[in-house]
Amino acid sequence: MAKKKGVLVVKGTHQVMKNLKKLAASNTTIVGQAIYTEAELIMTASKRIVPVDKNPLRASGFVEQPKWKGKTVTVEMGYNTEYAMFQHEDLHWDKKSGRAVSMKLKHKPGRQSKYLEAPLMAVKETISKKIGKRIYQGWLKENFPQS
Repeated sequence: MAKKKGVLVVKGTHQVMKNLKKLAASNTTIVGQAIYTEAELIMTASKRIVPVDKNPLRASGFVEQPKWKGKTVTVEMGYNTEYAMFQHEDLHWDKKSGRAVSMKLKHKPGRQSKYLEAPLMAVKETISKKIGKRIYQGWLKENFPQS
């Protein structure tokens, strides 16, 4: 069967990864944007369950633009308050013992500790496919623009 220009043939996950690497090598902007978009969706889900409303913690949630170093792209995300980690881990600093101890927090319904980890874990099985789909759609849009 003859290959058609501009068409990717996908056969199993090995072929998907091979094709994505080929796309990534020549389309760093598309790859970075795909990862950034998925990170934004995770952050949105996280802000829905962060344990405090109308508070600096929720407002401090961030997703940074993609950064490339060689062939590696990173998109950093997190919360930026002094107490974000303690709240996330359900910990507080005990001055007496000099260590972090569990607060056994009671959160409002729908709110929880592990507010960033939980949304990440919820997509761990599907995020690679979602990013791959975004890369492919971006590549199609760039190479075959709608008239």
